[in-house]
Amino acid sequence: MMKKRVLSILLCLILCCSLLPVTALAAEKITSVSLTVTAPAHGSLPTYTAACGSGSYQVNTTNIGGFTNGIKWYDESAQRQMDSSSDTFVSGHNYTVTIWLEPTDPDNSAFASPTAAVNGNSASIEPTGEDIIVSYTFVYSFDAVAAVVEVPIAGKIPDDFKPSLSTSGVNLYAYDWFDDDGNLMSKTLSTFQSGQTYRLKVRATAQEKSFTNHTTATVNGENATVEEADGSNILFYRDFTAVEDANAIKAVGLYVEAPAVGEAPSYEVSSDMSLQITNRQMGSNEYSANGVAWYDSDTHTYLKPADTFQSGHAYQVSIGWIQLPSGKKLATDSFDTITATATVNGGNAGISGSAVNFIVTYAFPALTAEAKAVKIFSVAIDAPKLGAAPDFTAEVAGEGVDASELSVIWSDNAAGKTLGGSDKFAAGKKYTVTLSGLKPKAGYEFSDNPLVTFNGEAAETEGNQNKLIVSYTFAALASNTIETVALTLAAPKAGEKASFSASVPSGADYAVKSVEWFCDEDNASMKTGDAYGKKTYILNVTLSPKNGCSFANETALKGTLNGEPAQARRLDNGNALVTKYFSLGNPNPFTDVKESDYYYDAVLWAYYAEPQVTNGIGNNQFGPNSAVTRGQAMTFLWRAAGCPEPKTAKNPFADIKESDYWYKAILWASENGIANGTGNGNYSPNMTCSRAHIVTFLYRTAGEPNKTGSGLWYGDAVNWANANALTAGTAETFNPSADCPRGDMVLYLYRQLAK
Repeated sequence: MMKKRVLSILLCLILCCSLLPVTALAAEKITSVSLTVTAPAHGSLPTYTAACGSGSYQVNTTNIGGFTNGIKWYDESAQRQMDSSSDTFVSGHNYTVTIWLEPTDPDNSAFASPTAAVNGNSASIEPTGEDIIVSYTFVYSFDAVAAVVEVPIAGKIPDDFKPSLSTSGVNLYAYDWFDDDGNLMSKTLSTFQSGQTYRLKVRATAQEKSFTNHTTATVNGENATVEEADGSNILFYRDFTAVEDANAIKAVGLYVEAPAVGEAPSYEVSSDMSLQITNRQMGSNEYSANGVAWYDSDTHTYLKPADTFQSGHAYQVSIGWIQLPSGKKLATDSFDTITATATVNGGNAGISGSAVNFIVTYAFPALTAEAKAVKIFSVAIDAPKLGAAPDFTAEVAGEGVDASELSVIWSDNAAGKTLGGSDKFAAGKKYTVTLSGLKPKAGYEFSDNPLVTFNGEAAETEGNQNKLIVSYTFAALASNTIETVALTLAAPKAGEKASFSASVPSGADYAVKSVEWFCDEDNASMKTGDAYGKKTYILNVTLSPKNGCSFANETALKGTLNGEPAQARRLDNGNALVTKYFSLGNPNPFTDVKESDYYYDAVLWAYYAEPQVTNGIGNNQFGPNSAVTRGQAMTFLWRAAGCPEPKTAKNPFADIKESDYWYKAILWASENGIANGTGNGNYSPNMTCSRAHIVTFLYRTAGEPNKTGSGLWYGDAVNWANANALTAGTAETFNPSADCPRGDMVLYLYRQLAK
């Protein structure tokens, strides 16, 4: 039994021993390496030995590929490999040591993605077959230095723009700003100017590391120029362009109704920007409303709404407190002194308070009794005619104009000479007539750019409030100009056949080219054999010139039909067109409109048009001499355009209701740019319209042809109306500021649409 037990134990020992070689064959995994080398010191040679932190690996003492005993040194600052026999370390340079390691017993150990440390600091590893190469850089200098600074703002001082350094271990020593001429700026007295270029120089220091000629610098992430880099000091610079403060308001413009003798003060104020104006606290004898206060500088009292401005007194208006939109403030200098400017009605005003809550004050000059403005007058003079002598007896018509010292001068433009009384006008030449010596009468003064017409045509003006020179250039004379045309044609009668035969006076220098009839209700032209009905008709007779003659322009050309005035105008092709409107069987519905009135045809056309343009003012009256209102004018235009539906249902005017008969007309006119409101969200439909307003409305409805945008606001419209004979024969002068009668408004519209 004992023998069996011993045998069993021996078998177990043999089995255990048989397993021992298998365990010994598993390779040891090297998961970390640590090395100790002699750190670089100024003036010393590099060492080519390294102490390993474990016996499982060692330095491969190869001498290939730049390695010396398995170690090589690289000067990062000089960017070259060091010579093992001659190079010494230099203060401030960075050096990289590279060490080739191998397992001490490659049969029983191997590197397994190890980590590495050199002198206790993390190092990088590069596998090379079964070996590894460990690299570590000793850093003694800066590769780059970074600074940040705000871009200089106009009006601020350099002390407001001190840079800071974002590189660890680097400290700001000094900074300076220089202007574009290289002059050193005072940090507390100099100010930056918008759009000017300035240079920021920064000097920095460091103790633990050095600056070398390889050290770069940036300011706000942009490359800067390194001027000096010497050990513990570095000097670098970058240029900036000063900008405006985006939130700083440099100027505020305010507008109030200026004082006028006998008028009450206005407490309304408008501005060229969005402002919040609130009343400031006032004393018991003071007064303000909506933040506006008026002060009489002569009586030293504040005005109230019931007071009126007095002649000879000077007045001061103050507005505030004023607050700018959120985030905005008045421009200030570095001492928070306001540098922004303010104007009231375009005049320089004062500002007091702070950049976010301030008062604007403006002093108006002493009031004087205002002279009445001469805004318009007319000149009548004989136009140049072939073979005729110049007319030196011009007639001036207009309120407030003194023509007692009038002088008339005629000039031959081509010859560049002045005409005398014995000279005669010749064909093909342009002549300019100039009037001087015109003065305003007592109590009057000429307005800026007054409207002056020569024979109904706008003239050029030059001068000031007390003296005016007026000139007009007539079109070149044709060899033979036809200024009047006369036609005879059987007047239309209901039931009779249309007449297409018209005759001209014997010996006339023009002939009938065509006769056309157009029926308004049928919207169609008549043909031979068609009979007139109880409808409205437009007659168009085209005339052609003969014998080398030409028709005069639209203003000069006049026409008659059967001895009655008819509209005549020259066509672009040189022919002339005579137009007449007939209403057959449509009785005159108005007791205050006679057939002899110049607006008779237009009024009947407006009444019987489809849709109807106007049905009068009630009680069988049209009111031809009553001034047309803004609401009526837009209604006439809208109906004449066919009553188009407005595209928007949003009403922009506070004084217009949907129940008003002109509601759609005014919305349509507003969205098409024909008529805007009168301010403060109102349209003022009951306000009367001047002649200038009416021709401007018609001009905009026509699409503003031949628009120049120069001169008076109604200048293009008046020229267009004259060129198209819309206003001819309604008054001796156009007189744009006069109220426009209803009869004239309908006549202008009729003439525009009848073409």
